[in-house]
Amino acid sequence: MGVLRSATNRPRQRRYLLAIASTFLATSIAQDASAQTLIGGATVIQNDVRGDILGRRSKMTVGDRIFQDQSVQTANDSLAKFVFLDLTNMSLGPQSQVKLDKFVYDGEGKAKSVSVTALKGAFRFISGQSQHDAYEVTTPQAVIGVRGTTYDVQVAGAVTTVVLQEGEVNVCVRNTANCRTLNEPGTSVNVTQNSIEGPIPAGNKTWDFGSLCAPGVSSDLCNRTTQLATLNPLPPAAPPPTSVRPQRRHARAPVVAPRIRQVEAPPPRVRRPVRVARPVIYDDYPPPYYGPRPVYIPPVVAIPPYGGGYWPRPPRYPRPGMGPGGRPPGVGRPPYGGGYPGRPPGMGGGRGPGGPVVGIPGRGGMGGGGPSLRSGRGFR
Repeated sequence: MGVLRSATNRPRQRRYLLAIASTFLATSIAQDASAQTLIGGATVIQNDVRGDILGRRSKMTVGDRIFQDQSVQTANDSLAKFVFLDLTNMSLGPQSQVKLDKFVYDGEGKAKSVSVTALKGAFRFISGQSQHDAYEVTTPQAVIGVRGTTYDVQVAGAVTTVVLQEGEVNVCVRNTANCRTLNEPGTSVNVTQNSIEGPIPAGNKTWDFGSLCAPGVSSDLCNRTTQLATLNPLPPAAPPPTSVRPQRRHARAPVVAPRIRQVEAPPPRVRRPVRVARPVIYDDYPPPYYGPRPVYIPPVVAIPPYGGGYWPRPPRYPRPGMGPGGRPPGVGRPPYGGGYPGRPPGMGGGRGPGGPVVGIPGRGGMGGGGPSLRSGRGFR
């Protein structure tokens, strides 16, 4: 068994997925159509007419069914006509869009309520077998209540024109309670967002849906149709596709040469001087003042005159008559004993004048015991 590449299975997988998607889409459309309320069918389809059901648009043909909540839109040079279950006829002109809002069918050829919204374009409305008060047609500017059989409506921009062909209709402004009743064939009214003009006589009307019924157009477009269209059968709901998984074959990974990554060297970086702005400092305060600067005066050190030592001690008793020794001059000793010079007789001699050494007082000599003050001994 040869080895196949994984790319050969991709077209098969795509075709398989497309088949499943198309089958699912057709099934979902058929189921959605069958789930909606059938209200009639198409009897005239000319050129491009498309219907929209739940956001799915499809091109319509004669015999297609129409459902509640369905929108119908015609292109340029396109016409359409639909017949409801109660034999109500609704014809659309070119570039028209209509929403089939509500259709409540009682099952006996009549409808309890029929509500249609004409968004733009032109159409002719011919009432069927239901009661006249069951019909209501709404445009962006007007609300039309049917009291008769045939009337035409044109929605062009911000103006809605209603022309009575047969019977009677009641036209009201949508935002106000201002209403007009048309009961003469050919008369018309023009309705804007806040006003209504008319009734306008038949000779002054400016538009009529009958102008679209040219000789080349089917006569059923403007005339009454008294029978339902032959409805096309719905496509049968296809069974869900069986899950058939495609056969997988693992292919070898192709050999790929290693890629050499080329990295370009970055350009050399050039350093350039950068000018930095000098900050400007604003100081509004005066400089601080701390007073005069103190002057240091070194102390004066006196040096003794004879090389070291101390200065002589001052006299202990600085009184007049005292000698350098600090004592008063003595008198001689009395005759019965020796004494120091300067002491009275009979007493020992006191201390004599100071010696030659500073700070050491000299000793006087012993007195001779007499009144003489000159005798005495130096030391004992």
